Amino acid sequence: MAKRVTISVPEEIYNEIEEWRSDLNLSRTFQYAIQKEIAKKKLFRLKMEEERTPREVFEKGDFDTPEEQFMTGKDMGFSYAKNSPYHVIKPLEEYTQGWEKRDKGTIDKLSDELDIASILDRLGFVEHIDKLPDSFEPGGFLGTSFDLGFMEGVMEFIQKEYTLIEVSRLASERAKKLRLAKDDKERIRIFQEYKPKFDGLYDDQNKKQSKKKKKKK
Repeated sequence: MAKRVTISVPEEIYNEIEEWRSDLNLSRTFQYAIQKEIAKKKLFRLKMEEERTPREVFEKGDFDTPEEQFMTGKDMGFSYAKNSPYHVIKPLEEYTQGWEKRDKGTIDKLSDELDIASILDRLGFVEHIDKLPDSFEPGGFLGTSFDLGFMEGVMEFIQKEYTLIEVSRLASERAKKLRLAKDDKERIRIFQEYKPKFDGLYDDQNKKQSKKKKKKK
């Protein structure tokens, strides 16, 4: 049985809807869009719930074609970011906007910052490079399908999960200060101190979502 859902849209989108209403099936368009977004979120949730380490991803990965190398790299990058300490991943957030635009300068800087070859070396994968097919280019990590996939996985984790991590960290930090507060006046000051920090995180997330929506138009 179909259920009705009421949604709100900005005025500029409403005007465009009115202009193209005769050519649009709004109900079908909404269903398709929401199913696509829910599917992406379910996939992300599954990836977050997976306990695979980068080594397990590597050992079960496929490397025969550039496409398989990209997907294995992406899964490894996601797993690496998920299992890395907060202070290691935090500096990479500055690359998210440039990465979304596929800005070459950002890709180069992100590659230098990550130093994927060193990551593989530290995790003990370099010794297995000779077992990979010839199509895998071990000598030039930047620009290879695996490398780009690895960066994609890291950026996916940051874009989808970073705000939650930061909010959790700030909440824990604020709670610690509140427990040590001497009186209500100090507690109010602490709340006022952290409010713009939380607002800033949510504003950044909303801006990212708005930019993504504009790109889809």
